[in-house]
Amino acid sequence: MPNNTFPAKVVAYQDSQLEMGDYNQVIINKGKDDGIKRGQRFIVYSIGDELFDPDTNESLGCLEIVKGTGIASHVQDRMTTITTDNYKKVPKRVPKNSLYNLLTGIPSTNQEYIEEFVETKIPFKDVKKGDYVRPI
Repeated sequence: MPNNTFPAKVVAYQDSQLEMGDYNQVIINKGKDDGIKRGQRFIVYSIGDELFDPDTNESLGCLEIVKGTGIASHVQDRMTTITTDNYKKVPKRVPKNSLYNLLTGIPSTNQEYIEEFVETKIPFKDVKKGDYVRPI
């Protein structure tokens, strides 16, 4: 991949979540023509404040504010869709069916519940058009 290819920029997003600015997919302005391949991992970030070493007062550069990571799920010639690759396990309350309930189909009047864990996507956080993207 040419060195001048990155950082790329977010040009659009889709698959919205509950909170404004959180999305499971971002589209960037680089694609096959720039050497991107399906399955490649990326970090999405914005640029924060410039930070300085407290001892030397020398610039350490600007802080990268991470919005999330993902993989190239669809690569076109000049753009790529990146899908979040972060998941978390969240509890889900489900009815506990006794053998009797399963065999007869008659629901119990005294329903018990169990908690099981399901994986859910962690979306890109507060992503905006123009945010930066680079391979990791």
